[in-house]
Amino acid sequence: SAGTPHDFYSEGDYWWPDVLHPEGPYIRKDGMTNPDNFTAHREALIRFSQISGALASAYILTHNRKYADELVRPLRAWFKFLLSNKARLPAAWSFDLARTH
Repeated sequence: SAGTPHDFYSEGDYWWPDVLHPEGPYIRKDGMTNPDNFTAHREALIRFSQISGALASAYILTHNRKYADELVRPLRAWFKFLLSNKARLPAAWSFDLARTH
């Protein structure tokens, strides 16, 4: 990403460089996702959410402890990271969506 290793970075889906003014601000194209956007952080959070939701649902439906045990691993890793000095996330994410220019 364009930030430091401690930053969550997500570019807006519908923001594109202006081909008529390459050094100018990006322009919005509703409904057209820019394929050049950086999405790795967003994809990691989506995957984390899917895994956590599936394991929690499996435990709720089956009461099988193995699903709860599996859920603990990614949750511990996530919160351990957030609470460590390695994350250094701001208290309020004022800049949670990046737009160039």
